[in-house]
Amino acid sequence: MSVAEAGAVIIRYIDELEASVRHVRTSMEPMLGRALAAILEKQRKTLGWDGEIEGDLEGPAWFAPKEWKTPGDVQDNHDLFIEFNRKDCDDGDSTDTWVGAFCEFAGSCVQFAFDTNTQGVRPWRAILRNETDIIDELKSLGFRCDPRTGELTLRVTIDRDLLAQAFITDEFDLALEPAALALNRIQAARGPLDRLVAAIRKKA
Repeated sequence: MSVAEAGAVIIRYIDELEASVRHVRTSMEPMLGRALAAILEKQRKTLGWDGEIEGDLEGPAWFAPKEWKTPGDVQDNHDLFIEFNRKDCDDGDSTDTWVGAFCEFAGSCVQFAFDTNTQGVRPWRAILRNETDIIDELKSLGFRCDPRTGELTLRVTIDRDLLAQAFITDEFDLALEPAALALNRIQAARGPLDRLVAAIRKKA
């Protein structure tokens, strides 16, 4: 389909398109946000981690084992923490909706991304670049790392059919189970991740 033909189709179906996006944002995403928050909060408590997640996909959603808390810090700073967010599409733009990311539209996805409260962007990238043994081990466990951008992530793959069924039944546990399982995978990778925390603290 040419660009001109695509434009004509969009014009013909603009009412349905606008109504769909409005429904996603006003109805589907609040449902999804509440369900995800409940599942991840339950898993956070099971693991005994620090963190905060609201029933709003645009709100804070971060987690960290208590051992990663910055020594002597009285706030919520951690040498390493995990944030639930969405990866951009292959063209570098973000999805217009969170549902699009959950469904992996155009190369996007939802993921857990690692960051630090105690290092700037350049030192953080340098740590990812220099700690090759740690990063290689994490990659072997399914993590992704790009030191050029400072990205260290674990992808969460959601089954689109299960998610569609969840909106019919209002039962999201099965569809969103991969998010809880991803936290378990992070816990299972504590060996290399704890060594990464030690490397961060050496740079502090």
